[in-house]
Amino acid sequence: MNQQNRPQQSGQHPAYSRRPPQAPGGVRSNPPHGNGSVPNSRGGYPRVVPPQQTLHRQPPPYGQQRPAQPASRQIYADPNRLGRAQQSAPVRIQVQSGLPVRRRRRKKRWPAVLLATLFVMLIAVGAVVGMVLYRRHEEARELAAQVQNDSTPNTAGELVLPVQPEETEPPETEPPGPAAVMAASDSSTVPVSEKVEAPYAFLMDVASGTAIAERLPDERIYPASMTKVMTLIVAYEELESFDQTFTFTAALINPLVEANASRAGFAAGETVPVIDLFYAAALPSGADATTALAEMVAGSEAAFAERMNAKAAEMGLRATHFVNASGLHDDNHYSTLREVAAIFSYAMQIEPLREIMSAYQYTTASTPQNPEGIRLSSTLFSYLSGDELPGMKIITGKTGYTLEAKRCLVSMAVRDDGREFIAVIVGGENKWIPITDSVELYAACLPTVPVDVPEETTAA
Repeated sequence: MNQQNRPQQSGQHPAYSRRPPQAPGGVRSNPPHGNGSVPNSRGGYPRVVPPQQTLHRQPPPYGQQRPAQPASRQIYADPNRLGRAQQSAPVRIQVQSGLPVRRRRRKKRWPAVLLATLFVMLIAVGAVVGMVLYRRHEEARELAAQVQNDSTPNTAGELVLPVQPEETEPPETEPPGPAAVMAASDSSTVPVSEKVEAPYAFLMDVASGTAIAERLPDERIYPASMTKVMTLIVAYEELESFDQTFTFTAALINPLVEANASRAGFAAGETVPVIDLFYAAALPSGADATTALAEMVAGSEAAFAERMNAKAAEMGLRATHFVNASGLHDDNHYSTLREVAAIFSYAMQIEPLREIMSAYQYTTASTPQNPEGIRLSSTLFSYLSGDELPGMKIITGKTGYTLEAKRCLVSMAVRDDGREFIAVIVGGENKWIPITDSVELYAACLPTVPVDVPEETTAA
């Protein structure tokens, strides 16, 4: 049965038959599209599926639609009719409108583009260099003209340039001494947050001297051991050096024991250097150290208190009065939050006092009464580390406590940008309220930073 008389398979069009039509006598004819194929080793021709444009020669069966005729498609030669060397990769022919199409290679244009870009860059560089040289030339001409105008001819007709006066360094002046920063309230001052529990609270910006937040800043309060800040100021300015020594007596220590005042632990007959007295007054708030400093400076504590009042008047403090050097309660021993902050700002401008009050611990010199010395710890840093607020560090402070004043704290914090703030808290019902309230006040200076205050646990 020849190819043309074979029965058709279901749904198969004659144009898609696997074998080409044969001429009479069983001889295969050339493919209907005449692609000029050469017979292969087996005497056959590579079979190429005819393009769909030629399907009109054999119409589809009745009821079937003619296949779509794409403008361009890719077909493959039958691998069964190719040689072994050609079977590894099918012959890919692109046909458009029934005819083979050859793609033209695009010419490479990047060398020309690169040369043009380099040419433009050279022109730009040359223009810039020319402008710079021209400007220098003009400046040189102007300078020469100015020199010629400023010069005067001498008797010989020669130009004489004017003599420039020698630069003299300004005379050295001593830096100004410390000054109390009295914070002023203005329209930017806001009330203290309700989270602050103490009845008296105050926050100031040291650089600008303005109050940031306040609660009863000018009411009379009892400063308790915050008094020792003024004691250290007067003693530092009156004593000649830290190398001086002082010998404790029972007459000095016994009244402090009876008054239940806080003491550093010096014993009667013990001779200590002055530097140890400063640390003992600043860190553990030792009344024995402040009384010793008062007697060294003025001969008695009452006379030393008069010098403290004179210093307060010199600072411009009008609502502060001292009776003793330790802060033990007396109705005539008083101040205000605003003036306590001013005293503390004055002390922080004295570098040795700032260093002493910022220490965490200190060990006194060895003596026969205390061979290993006395280890002094800061009362402030026994309650906090100073890093409770990200972006700000509490660097120093002075605590205080009496039954009448309750828990008190004056402290300083430094922000990461170097800006300094002073907070004063008075009237706390327990030892943690001044700590948490101070952290809350400082948090107002960092409104985007969450507050992390210490938990109420027993201090170490």
